[in-house]
Amino acid sequence: GDGSWSAGVPDGGKRAVFDATGAAAKDVTVADNAQVGAVSFDADGYRLSGGKLAFVASKGAAVIDVKAGAHEIASPIASGVELEAKIAHGSSLELSGGMVSRGLDKLGSGWLNLSGDLSMMGTLGFDSGSVRFDSEIEGSALDSLVVRQSDGAAPAIVRADGETVVRHLNVEGSFIKRGAEKLVLDVRDSPRVSNLTTVKPATTNGQPPSSDLDYGFPEDGSAPE
Repeated sequence: GDGSWSAGVPDGGKRAVFDATGAAAKDVTVADNAQVGAVSFDADGYRLSGGKLAFVASKGAAVIDVKAGAHEIASPIASGVELEAKIAHGSSLELSGGMVSRGLDKLGSGWLNLSGDLSMMGTLGFDSGSVRFDSEIEGSALDSLVVRQSDGAAPAIVRADGETVVRHLNVEGSFIKRGAEKLVLDVRDSPRVSNLTTVKPATTNGQPPSSDLDYGFPEDGSAPE
């Protein structure tokens, strides 16, 4: 239920589990600079807000594990390591408080909504489900987007409800663009782009013929301008 949560775990090896059942909203106040290695949402309806939440891990990535329900982290997130967001089918996670991270890897077919300010020194990667950008994201904030697609899986969805610019793109499969704003893929420096079909001609390596070009995908599904 409602309450306060604080943690000061120097090694970041501990997991905070939120598993209270019931229909009532579950608002949790986070103490400033609380540290944790993993957060697990096992029941519906949690909202974490308040102070900065620091993810630390002595080995590997820190983890947000959404096993069921819809949840929001309104606290600012700081992660000195790569962060994994495991979101089960039919579940969702909104990160509205902003995030500074070395990278974020979304796993699972649930929804991830990045509605706060974003500063990512690594890559944002996902393989299925949907990643939604509610606020304006410039290339300096999101350096690299990696879209993976397992054999036979439905295409992943990139939803841009705030104008989103991606400077480096690695697509292993395909994705669908949705949302009210433009998604701009400036792929001049991208190491690999496949299944990127537009009206602009591409070289045999899938790169645009001029380094001055980028791809802008509008909401209506038409080809870039």
